Amino acid sequence: MALGPIWIAGIMVSTIVAVIGTGLLITYVKNLRHAKTKFTAGLVLFAAVVVAENIATAYVYFELAQTYTAVVATPLLVLKAIELSGFTILSWITLKL
Repeated sequence: MALGPIWIAGIMVSTIVAVIGTGLLITYVKNLRHAKTKFTAGLVLFAAVVVAENIATAYVYFELAQTYTAVVATPLLVLKAIELSGFTILSWITLKL
């Protein structure tokens, strides 16, 4: 079964969030070098988990697309879009300060 457009959009959104998470991870690692606190270490771990989760999600979406239709893909895409908006705001705030 071929990938439908909604599954492709979900994979793309997961990839974009992984890229944003990588940017946050780089920023947080730089901050950790200057301010070695538990909070900044927690931010590094958080960003690393976000990147890993979104890479795994992109793979899982690819696998699910082989079996399921847009009925399953649509709500997952909505959830990913909400996550994307949250991480976009977080990265904007992080880089602005």
